[in-house]
Amino acid sequence: MSPGRAAAVLLPLTTLALAGLLWARPFAAMNSALDRLVGAAPEWTQVRALLRDPQRHETTSGELARQSYETLARFWGPQTGRRRVVFAGNSQMMTMSLAPGEVRPGPVERTYFDILYDSLLAKTGAPLCYRLAAGGLTYEEVLFNLHYFLGRAELKPDVLVLQINYQAFRMGGIREGLTDLLADPAMRAAVEEEAASGALYADEFRSTLDRFEHKAAEYASGTGVQEGPVVLGARLERQFRDVAKHSSLLEARHTQKEEFLDLLYRLRLYVLQLKPSTARSIAGSRLWRNRSCLERIAAVCRSQNVKLVLFLAPVNPRVHLFSSEEDRVSYRGYVTELAERFHLSLYDFEAAIPEQYWGSYYNSPDPLHMGRHGHALFAATLQPAVEKALSLP
Repeated sequence: MSPGRAAAVLLPLTTLALAGLLWARPFAAMNSALDRLVGAAPEWTQVRALLRDPQRHETTSGELARQSYETLARFWGPQTGRRRVVFAGNSQMMTMSLAPGEVRPGPVERTYFDILYDSLLAKTGAPLCYRLAAGGLTYEEVLFNLHYFLGRAELKPDVLVLQINYQAFRMGGIREGLTDLLADPAMRAAVEEEAASGALYADEFRSTLDRFEHKAAEYASGTGVQEGPVVLGARLERQFRDVAKHSSLLEARHTQKEEFLDLLYRLRLYVLQLKPSTARSIAGSRLWRNRSCLERIAAVCRSQNVKLVLFLAPVNPRVHLFSSEEDRVSYRGYVTELAERFHLSLYDFEAAIPEQYWGSYYNSPDPLHMGRHGHALFAATLQPAVEKALSLP
């Protein structure tokens, strides 16, 4: 069969299969069935209707970071004279898991960041605030994003409020959606310097540069003169992605991807019994890479006159994350030593939220995500620290 006839047959079939997948949402149905089987918390307790505002949130979880930051630059750029605060953390900043006794979610719910944001707006000299959060945000990603923000005058923060939590020390990597930031020359130069630094995290920065170069080469191949099947396919894929970025298809794709990943995660929880709340020790190269990365974040902030504020994230009192007392002492001792070495403000909020304000994580206590009242309480707890960093009255 010729390439033209193959395309005439396969393209409509692929389009129909994709439309059927997006419409049927089979992974969502499988997830619901598994939850009923194990007696997990009702689906509505995992709040979906949360405030999403591209002028205060990175709304794509890193999938389209450059597009998000361009939106922010257009908003922040004209507002000279106002101080800027970036909050960086994992899904605790952007997720709500309703606690027992809390009513069903309303039309739009607000996490602690939004409650704090709205409260700061009433202050004299109210700052511009932005939430840079994603599920499993790594310290390598925080450093990567920080370089981009520092390379753009309209985005450079005065304060970086960074969430510290024990689980993050076993994570690493830079997600694919962040690679497009390397199209910016200043960002590219900063990342090349990190990749050549010899730091423990440097190989991840080099890998991200390689992925960006590979992607750029693939896109370039779609504009060649030779119209072979491979080049034609690359051009069609690029055109489809460009169209999808400006339609509901992108959101539907994200939904399907998340539901499929949720299915895999449920199998891990229910079948293998591996949970985020499982006590564990963190050691080895991943631990040292994260420590090295945190130290670099502190050093970059100091050199760029950005005030870095650290806080130990709240933890559900019903969950024990440390495999031993030695793990707990080592973790807390390191964070304290880091703050002292770089003269940073460090706030300990691990025990700030009582157990009745936490949700359930599938069929177990949620170690990370608070309910409605928990978010309100934590906003009030965190606000004095932010005000002190900004010297607000």
